[in-house]
Order: sequence, then C-alpha cells, then structure tokens
Amino acid sequence: MLVYLGRLAPEKNLETLLAAFSVVLGSRPDARLLVVGDGPARTSLERQARDLPVVFAGAVEYARVPTYLEAADAFVTASTSEVLPMSMIEALAAGAPLVATRYPAAEDLVRDGVNGALCEPDVASLAAGMTRVLSPGVLEGLREGARRSPGAYDVSARARDLVAVYERAREDRWPRAQAYRRAQGLG
Repeated sequence: MLVYLGRLAPEKNLETLLAAFSVVLGSRPDARLLVVGDGPARTSLERQARDLPVVFAGAVEYARVPTYLEAADAFVTASTSEVLPMSMIEALAAGAPLVATRYPAAEDLVRDGVNGALCEPDVASLAAGMTRVLSPGVLEGLREGARRSPGAYDVSARARDLVAVYERAREDRWPRAQAYRRAQGLG
C-alpha cells in the first residue's frame, strides 16, 4: 500500500500523483493508495480517483499518524514546494521508503535506490518510481535504508549542528570585529 499524508491542495500536485498511480495499476493491479489529509482539492481528487483503489481517510489526529505510516509499503508525494517535509521524515522513521518528485527538500531526504526513489514531477517518472519501489526484492532493502535515514533529522542532532554553526560564525566574526575596532580607533 502506498500512502500520501498531507494537505490536499493544488500545490501538492496530487492530480499527477493520482494519474501516476493509475499507470502503476497496469503492472501492479494489487496496488492500493491511502490518502490521509484534507483540504480544498479533496472533492476534485475524489472525483479523479473514483474508479481507482484509492481510499481518502480525511484528516486524522496527529497521534494516529504513525499507525498510517507504519502500514505503508512506501510514502508517495508529488509536491515540489516543501521546505522541510516532516511527513517524509516521519515516514522514513516508520520504515516507509519515499517516492518523491525531484526538488531541493526531497533531494536532501531521498537517496535514490537506498531509501526510496527520486522522480521527475511528471506522470511517467512518478509511476516508474512507484513501480520500482514496490518491486519484490527491492522493497525490503529500501525499507531498511528508510529506517536508517531519519537520524540526521533528530532534534538533538539538529540542535547540535545549529550550535556549531553559531560557534563558527562567532569565531569568524571576532577577529574581523577586532580589526574593525582598531581601524576606527576604538580599541
């Protein structure tokens, strides 16, 4: 089962995701898609998916999100507008490989062939990525890669990295500030 989790809005490119999923069914008729979330595009997306094995779960309590992600064979997104998509990091933590369109945030998270598939933001590429991830013999390795991936986004690790950036900035600035003060006759 493929899972999308997020806002149902035009900028998420979900029409492309549904069209790609329709292509996947040609080679994987057993595939299913669970769409978790709500938003202004829900009605039109439900209309587009009317004849597909797609379930729209609607908005769910945040406490239930891990259950949906743990049930996923893979997490899919066609968005090209995320900055730091927490749902993708949570999916990796749940062991769900990512199938995502190529954009900066996805390129930071997805290691193609290691924890998922990076695709171009078009139907054919996204369908190929979904099919590849769901392939027998590939999925289990990607799941293991997914489980190993989110450590870099741990809050403690990110806080340590941020402190190190500030310390380097302070160290770089101090000598320049001293030189400026001397040049201005201030000390």
